[in-house]
Amino acid sequence: TTIICSEQRKTQIKKSRPKSLVVIHNTPSNIPVLKENLSKKEKVKIAYIGILQDFRLLKEMVEIVSEMKNVELHIGGFGKYEDYMRNAARQHSNIKFYGKLQYEETLRLENSCDLMTAIYDPSIGNHKYAAPNKFYEAFFLGKPLIMVKETGMSDIVKSEDIGVLIEYSSEGFRDGVKSLINRRHGWEKMSDKMKKIYLEKYSWNEMEKRLQELYLRFDN
Repeated sequence: TTIICSEQRKTQIKKSRPKSLVVIHNTPSNIPVLKENLSKKEKVKIAYIGILQDFRLLKEMVEIVSEMKNVELHIGGFGKYEDYMRNAARQHSNIKFYGKLQYEETLRLENSCDLMTAIYDPSIGNHKYAAPNKFYEAFFLGKPLIMVKETGMSDIVKSEDIGVLIEYSSEGFRDGVKSLINRRHGWEKMSDKMKKIYLEKYSWNEMEKRLQELYLRFDN
């Protein structure tokens, strides 16, 4: 049996002939988180928690948000740009840096924000098939998404209208944030829709069931 992390990967391995193929989505386990109100905060809070490395528009995001008085960027993680993020947080009151976080802390921070990002450079071929855990966490928590056009899972953001797709650039990110802020009245509807889709298609309960059925097949 071959296990892949999204239906899109079927295209990536189309020349192979697995005897059996199972999709196990890269989705969070059912950790309880506090409910947050999406529509009544003074500032719009954007979350990025992950590896601090290239090809994710991280420095561009900081530069753009630092100029937006009504927006905050909440960053967690570790990697190449730790010192950059730490210094940016010292210089700008609307840039918050938390360093490395445990997974439950990650979900709590994301849940306290309004919007989430899952941004990858589309010029890198493998990013076309990316199944970022931030995509699934956003559905789990009901947070509208900012993603780059033609990167993994972006077609779902477009078809379900649960966020915004941007060009991979500073201007693209700025325009995407402004576009979502202008649709703030629709965030609660997006949130409800995302949570419903998560339960129907991506929940860990369903992924766990798929794995158990797979293991039992070989036990028998």
